[in-house]
Amino acid sequence: MTLNNIIQRLEALASGHLQLNSFYYGDVVNFLSREDISYPACFADMSTASISKAEKQTTFQFRIWLCDLVNVSENSKDNELDVQSDLMSIAEDLIAMMRYTGWDDTWSIGENSSVQYYTEKFEDLVGALSFNIDISIRYDSNRCQVPTTLVQEPNSNPLSYANYFPSFSITSANMEAGGLIYNNFFLAGKTGYQVWYDQGSAYLTAGEHFNYTAGGIELLAAFGQLTAEQTLRFIS
Repeated sequence: MTLNNIIQRLEALASGHLQLNSFYYGDVVNFLSREDISYPACFADMSTASISKAEKQTTFQFRIWLCDLVNVSENSKDNELDVQSDLMSIAEDLIAMMRYTGWDDTWSIGENSSVQYYTEKFEDLVGALSFNIDISIRYDSNRCQVPTTLVQEPNSNPLSYANYFPSFSITSANMEAGGLIYNNFFLAGKTGYQVWYDQGSAYLTAGEHFNYTAGGIELLAAFGQLTAEQTLRFIS
């Protein structure tokens, strides 16, 4: 699910509602200044977004606008109230449709939405309602899917990618005779790595197979020697 997918779904929801005639994503004020709007209309804009590794979510903060013409020829106040009432019903419909349980595996919708009413003179006298909605999609933080030409080789300069790729490999060429992985920017004084070797066929456990030290990681006798054919991979 991407931002484009979200906008497409919002447009499909608005287009499918029998009381709405048009949908637009972008700057609402600019669009309301046009003369060719088919009312009632739905507009969407995005104010901010956030990415949470802890919650594994990317959250977009949207504001959805529902607008209709206010008839000022007679009983304008009554007509304005009718417009506001209808727009609130449409807003409730859209929020209910967004929360369709069949979409729970692709997005999640915030629990609460604040609503504001407006009456503005653009090309027409327009009654409007806006409500905020938070839409969250899954964020896997998957480095394997990154489209990059950067390859993490065991003997590469770690400073060139240290801030971007906390996953890296070590071979026997990086080790002292006693089993201490030395002079390593990543490992000096660090803890909390997941460690595997032999292409992921086995995992090492801190305290059982290795210890963290100020200079790097020291392999213990329980693990044995790292041969030239084996590679340790550290994942933070």
